[in-house]
Amino acid sequence: MSDFDKGYACAIACIVKGHGAGTEVSEALQANGLTSVKILKDRGVDEYDIEVLKPVLVDIHNDNYCSHGRLLMVLCSKCYPKEYSEAINKRTKGENK
Repeated sequence: MSDFDKGYACAIACIVKGHGAGTEVSEALQANGLTSVKILKDRGVDEYDIEVLKPVLVDIHNDNYCSHGRLLMVLCSKCYPKEYSEAINKRTKGENK
């Protein structure tokens, strides 16, 4: 648990409360490895901030995982063409945001 992680998550939660959650919010969380409730709790993030960030975490999960629960970053588009193309289409069209 670090004070930086707690402050970082708190700052991102303030952005969400004041301006809503966009791509920049999910990318900021992913850049610091804050991609799940478990990780946030393990790093000592305040429960209030976690509640604010939960919808963003769902979007991160939906954008990055196929229907089988596998990370799209490691999926081969040839092995999983349907899931891969659906996820890319959703991201391109701005769905799940």
